[in-house]
Amino acid sequence: RWKKYGTREVGRMGEEDTGATNKTWFGKEFVAGSIAGASGVVFGHPLDTIKTRLQVVGSGSSSSKPNQYTSTTSAMFKHMSRKEGFGSFFRGLSWPLLSKSIEQCLIFGLNEECRKRLPLEGEALIVAAGAVAGGLGMGILTPVYVVKVQ
Repeated sequence: RWKKYGTREVGRMGEEDTGATNKTWFGKEFVAGSIAGASGVVFGHPLDTIKTRLQVVGSGSSSSKPNQYTSTTSAMFKHMSRKEGFGSFFRGLSWPLLSKSIEQCLIFGLNEECRKRLPLEGEALIVAAGAVAGGLGMGILTPVYVVKVQ
């Protein structure tokens, strides 16, 4: 493994990289993106579940009591935790976990590739790479979202 120390890359036993080959581990940004996407879903899904339940009850399309949920706290602790158990917060987690992991994997990977290829430096590179990666990523993902919503 090669690590960057200052302006030179150093591998095992202190050998310096001559720059002839790139010794970085390919795909670390994809793995980081997947972990970031999965983490966001694991922490956000319970809140999304509560929000969805409150919306369904508020629309009057549910067969449950109209005033069953009076607030987010009530929905979370009184009904879901006590009557359905802790697992009720994570029902339906698998698809969002998979899709968000892939989405963030794509965005992180595109961002890294843009940083390598754009002829900029410093903050301009960071901003431009993020903008290009976001634009490309949304161009790829928007049709997926359209199919998902319909």
